[in-house]
Amino acid sequence: MSMMKYRISILVFLACLMATSDLWAQYRFRITHLDTVGAFSYGFFAVDCSGDVCTAAGLRIDYSIPDGTDGRYKLMFYRSTNDGHTWNEQDPGLAATGAHSYFNIQRVQQIDARHAVAIGSLNYYPKGNRIVLKTSNGGATWDNQIDTALSGDASYCSIHFSDSMTGIFTWNNRLFTTHDGGAQWTEASFLPRNDVWDGHSDGGNAFRTRSDWDANNVIYRTSDDWNLVDSALFMPYRLNQIGDTTISELAYLGADTILAAAILQDTVHSPYPSNLQLFKSTDAGFHWARIDFPDTINANSPTISSLRSNVAFLGGCSSLSWKNIIVSRDHGMSWQIDTLIPADNIYPPKWPIYIPSIATTADGNAVAVVENSHGALTYSYLARIEKANMGVDRPVILPQEMALSPNPASSILTVESSSASLMVFDVLGRVCRCPQSGKSLDISKLPAAMYFVSDGKQRASFVKE
Repeated sequence: MSMMKYRISILVFLACLMATSDLWAQYRFRITHLDTVGAFSYGFFAVDCSGDVCTAAGLRIDYSIPDGTDGRYKLMFYRSTNDGHTWNEQDPGLAATGAHSYFNIQRVQQIDARHAVAIGSLNYYPKGNRIVLKTSNGGATWDNQIDTALSGDASYCSIHFSDSMTGIFTWNNRLFTTHDGGAQWTEASFLPRNDVWDGHSDGGNAFRTRSDWDANNVIYRTSDDWNLVDSALFMPYRLNQIGDTTISELAYLGADTILAAAILQDTVHSPYPSNLQLFKSTDAGFHWARIDFPDTINANSPTISSLRSNVAFLGGCSSLSWKNIIVSRDHGMSWQIDTLIPADNIYPPKWPIYIPSIATTADGNAVAVVENSHGALTYSYLARIEKANMGVDRPVILPQEMALSPNPASSILTVESSSASLMVFDVLGRVCRCPQSGKSLDISKLPAAMYFVSDGKQRASFVKE
């Protein structure tokens, strides 16, 4: 009897240990797109995910073309349909540039499985054009919606869609909205006094944005497409006694919850570091509370993954090196510093890493743009940040994906599988009836969305246009 009690106690202990393992979770860092492949080198700007579909933007540099020659630098997009494990290159169709012009993508949003958008600039010395690129077919083609000489610094811009049709982009102190997927952008009559960031579409005619004005950060809101602007909400600029707090980015969740990532410029203690600060509001910005960390964290430009998932990640922190990652498991309301295990293919393992862009994937892990620098050497690549199992660095093994073509598809989907029976199901796991003829599936009657096809051993995702 005592032995039975002992075994039950062990089982209870193990169950509790598994339930609380997130308290000391470990993540591993694994490169999924190298910074150099053959004659090409890559520099990545930004990444975002919606479910298991992710889009990244970056430059492809052709080293076979001499430096200073047109055609050396090419803006490319990279799409993943398996949580960032593998990437397919996509050409948006913009001409490659040379020494006196370059692309700079500031933000990417994966709106849903088929729609993604990016904002940035194509700089020509001594002037430049601002660009908004959008795809509605999973990246098969990209529409250059805005290509105009908007003045000002490209770093003061943002873009956000609440659905595939309704969105906002900001550029310096100018606001533009669309209700037709970006076919037409309308500039708002409302003109903030200073530059604006973090434009956010709440759906319909409701939008929000942030500006700094008279030593405060202001959140502007509208419910009628900026014809009338609601009372501004103020966030104190000086929130500490040892320096100035500068807001880097806002993340929104619903109508009331806002998370602010900031840096505190310490003007008292030499060498005057910039430390991470996080603040949250649960009443649309009227009141704010600081989220404390057990340790001081240096930050350059902190960035937050979307709060739509309960698991969120924080990037832009330089002092963590490759040893830690900052994670939330309650939509950003609380955060903890978890262990980050370097993968074997990092260059080399002990160089510090910097994460300028990070997104949560459907499996609760992250995809990130990572920069790895040491002296004059800098590497840039895409990586997965994966949760290890009970503190052990075990590889994630996915079922081998079947080849599908075309993808996206509108009528007939060809599946490279030897199975005589293929099954199609939606993102909720519901089986969809699709007539099969050999390796071909008739998907013409499916509504436009993302689906999965399985032969009982392998699985792959596709987009129905």
